[in-house]
Amino acid sequence: MQKVFHFIVELSFWFLLVLSKILIILLLLLILNSLIEINNYINLTVSILGLIYGIYYAEKIRKKYGCSAYWSRIYSTPDINNFQKKDDETKK
Repeated sequence: MQKVFHFIVELSFWFLLVLSKILIILLLLLILNSLIEINNYINLTVSILGLIYGIYYAEKIRKKYGCSAYWSRIYSTPDINNFQKKDDETKK
């Protein structure tokens, strides 16, 4: 059961990594499309390239750090942890 849960968590973080790159590419395409009218085939091609880059990036992060370890490093708050340790020491 724990392995299944770990797999689901890793998979969801992997999808978040892929989705973040796709959204960045789509946002750039939206800005470019509003400035210059771009052919739909070019939009589709760039979107697919964004998907491929997102998959490559997520796999690179997964192999190097692990997806959950990578997200925990991003969202960690060491300054708050140090503040809480100092606060606990003064109470003793």
